[in-house]
Amino acid sequence: MITAKLMWWLIPGFVLVSGNFSPFRIGPILPIFGLLIIYVLSQHSQLSKFFQRNGLVVLAMAAVTAGAILVAAYMVIDYKLQGNEFEGAIHPIAYSLMSLCRYLLVVLILVVLTRDDVFKYRGWWLALLTSYCVILFPLYAQAFSHVFLNIDFGYLFPAESGMRYGGLIGEPQTISAWLFSFFLVLYLGLDNQAAGLAKFLLILSVLIALFMTQSTAWILGFFIFVLLRAKLWMIALLLVVIVAVGVSDLVIDKIIADIFTVSERSVTILAGAELFMINSLSMLFGYGVGLTPYLINNTDVFNSYPVWSLSDLGRQTVMNSYLEVFFEFGLIGGLLYFYLLVKGSRITSLRQLLPILPILAGVFGISGGFASGYFLISVPLILRLSKERQPGV
Repeated sequence: MITAKLMWWLIPGFVLVSGNFSPFRIGPILPIFGLLIIYVLSQHSQLSKFFQRNGLVVLAMAAVTAGAILVAAYMVIDYKLQGNEFEGAIHPIAYSLMSLCRYLLVVLILVVLTRDDVFKYRGWWLALLTSYCVILFPLYAQAFSHVFLNIDFGYLFPAESGMRYGGLIGEPQTISAWLFSFFLVLYLGLDNQAAGLAKFLLILSVLIALFMTQSTAWILGFFIFVLLRAKLWMIALLLVVIVAVGVSDLVIDKIIADIFTVSERSVTILAGAELFMINSLSMLFGYGVGLTPYLINNTDVFNSYPVWSLSDLGRQTVMNSYLEVFFEFGLIGGLLYFYLLVKGSRITSLRQLLPILPILAGVFGISGGFASGYFLISVPLILRLSKERQPGV
């Protein structure tokens, strides 16, 4: 059994070794999932009580699981899929089951980490701050050594707008997601009496990191956070900094490019939509959880834009987490899955979604957002912290 104290202090190390470890999503299974699975199992009594009180959740989980397995098995047999979409790929059935387990783990983590006593160990904030620092400092060091010392390490991604930095975690959007998600938890976890300077420095640290990674989705998430949380003087100061260093132009240019030009994101979304709309059955039940990488390159869309096919380098999927869920689970399975997320989160009103709105905006422009390690850890903690600050909750 993993105690709460041990779990909090194991997270920094597991987070550091849970990045992609190489570009284009090739790498080991995220170790953080192993830690969270063990922790969830150690909280079996909490899960049992929750499921006894929420019988519909059990039925919904059973329906999602059964439907996903049946659809994946049918697609693999019907299309004769093999584990060869890139060198070292595993069998599609195995990958589909792994993807399904990750999605279901999100529900279980939400149930466990939104409970009332989740913060009974007072050192949790320092533990997460350590996680934040072991991701942040290598990123800063990477940018400094590249610009001033001409020494490169970690993952660097040249782009038209300049160099994008990935630190030791992998892709820029991955490190942005980890940092921004943990930043939100740390910011909410600061005592209300904490000095404004401490909060400002925390905000400034993540803003600099987002500028280095140039991840549009998470920069937009940051803007939403500022509008929801920061005081007017802080908003004004940050806007001055953002305009001065050119971040606003960068974000606007990338948004326009994503909407009005052909890109990997738009091509993957259109290809996923093509698979989704093959027939009424695929629209209702999807084309298989985790099977996008095995199917997407055989679409007319990718045949028209082969330059955006990166399947020989890694698993390429729909670059929008919401559409990814509906495309792979289908309309029925997708609605059931989001129902599970709401119930597991103990969300009873739209107002309770506001604290996690920046993260929900961030996962809009990426794939796998709902089944990622940063989502599993940060979202339930943010929901719990927000409830503690609401009178009568």
